[in-house]
Amino acid sequence: MTATFFGNVDLAQMDFKRWMIDAAQEVIVVADSYKIGQVASAFVADISGADLLITDDGVDETVLGNLREDGLAVEVVSPSFKPVGG
Repeated sequence: MTATFFGNVDLAQMDFKRWMIDAAQEVIVVADSYKIGQVASAFVADISGADLLITDDGVDETVLGNLREDGLAVEVVSPSFKPVGG
């Protein structure tokens, strides 16, 4: 199953994020690996509404491949720090 949208768990921010996407010339989504594949309570935009996803190296390569097949440019970065307890 491929991802088809970006969501948000905060309903209060949903309309604001949609407005920012509509107003932008370029949409770059920054999401850590924990957020990729999570179920969101609010639809924000189709993947086609973003130009680039920047995420960390914790995302499964199959998931990244599916996102790329859907036409999303993906850049994976390696964090230079580890979270507390991680």
